Amino acid sequence: MPEDQSRVIRVYRQAPNQRKISSEFIGTSSYIKRRSAINSTIAFAVGIAFVSILFGLIEVGSSSSTIFPWKQNSAVSQFSITLLWSSAQLFRSLAGDNDIFGHIEHLCWSLWESMDVPKQKNISSLLNLPKLKFNCFENTSNLSTNCIEWSHLENNNGFDLSKPLLIPKIWDLQSNISHTTLNPISTEDLMEAPLGGLNIKYFTDASKRQALKPDNIAPLRNIVYNITKKNGTQKIGTQVPVERFPELISRVAPTQIVTRLFGNRFTPENLKRGLFGIPAWTTVPIFLARGLDQVDDSGYSINTTTLSLPSMSIRTELHCEPIGNIALQLQGRKLWTLVDPENWNRLRPGVSKHGRAFFYSALDTSLLIKSSIPYYQVITEEGDALWIPPWTWHRVDYLPDTVSLAASLFHFRPWEFVKNQPLFAFLLIPNLIKELVGSKTE
Repeated sequence: MPEDQSRVIRVYRQAPNQRKISSEFIGTSSYIKRRSAINSTIAFAVGIAFVSILFGLIEVGSSSSTIFPWKQNSAVSQFSITLLWSSAQLFRSLAGDNDIFGHIEHLCWSLWESMDVPKQKNISSLLNLPKLKFNCFENTSNLSTNCIEWSHLENNNGFDLSKPLLIPKIWDLQSNISHTTLNPISTEDLMEAPLGGLNIKYFTDASKRQALKPDNIAPLRNIVYNITKKNGTQKIGTQVPVERFPELISRVAPTQIVTRLFGNRFTPENLKRGLFGIPAWTTVPIFLARGLDQVDDSGYSINTTTLSLPSMSIRTELHCEPIGNIALQLQGRKLWTLVDPENWNRLRPGVSKHGRAFFYSALDTSLLIKSSIPYYQVITEEGDALWIPPWTWHRVDYLPDTVSLAASLFHFRPWEFVKNQPLFAFLLIPNLIKELVGSKTE
């Protein structure tokens, strides 16, 4: 008989007033066994990742060496760098942020950039953004190729959900169909009861670079007042109001239109959490901020004609997420910069350092328009909607002298989640689990 088991039996055979010790010992023994199993699993994962990193370093070293010129810019070199970068991202997701992950990340970024030689120079990288025509829903109950500029339908059976799409004046489209006057939510509504009394996490200074995590909390009415009346640099990005009052979804989105375009995912029932508080597959965050009135530190303001990107503005930095996003402009205007998922390794990417389910870009996006990376840019006006597919990179700038109120219909689309970026889908699994259990949600 094993010594530990014999000891447990001997303790249990003691006097009744001493049997409490046995249960404590058994509980401690079970805990030790569980911890041992967890540690063994972690050690195995670390070993696999270490071998991957070692292999990646060897291949990267050989690819950048003049001894092996045949490997320069080869598929093997690209694979090795990706393997090395992926190992660092997986470590960060499992163990939290660490300086060594950052060093590996920077090494991979530098190697990718050294291999990124544009095929053609002095050619604009600005892409045309597909747009839904205004008469798309007039006198028809079905979508047709005539609805979309330059054939944005896939095999004439539905939208090509892998590409962004601008839907101008979507609220007007809804009014034309329903023959009613709609009443989208406003900043005044956010300051009145019951919404105004909600405690909301927010960004105290959204002009700071890499401001991707809220850093304070206050009643919603106070934050909205500071932004709209005091020209504050705060920014709101919260799903709390619509999660608390699901019926508000009809005032942040023309549900009839978005349902016909993107499926039946946008009812109050879709916003309810699942068993054990698991987040719903559809969430509706509300965003509010005011653009900076002054010029930035480089001496110029946002140019709404050339759509140049300043180094200082109220903004959301370039990032991508595993969900589909229908961004609805309720008041004001915003400048969007979008990059397709296939250009991910040219954007200095990294998994969220805070355990959240997104990837950030460390690229200086004020220089993006000067690079060879293809991108879209568009200003969403009041009443517009913008479809942002899963894993599409996007940066959002709030324009000067404008208070922008917007909402997003975040919803999970399993097929596009895997198809658009399978590598990111795999690497984000640990952080997705954290969000599902509620430990890393805002």
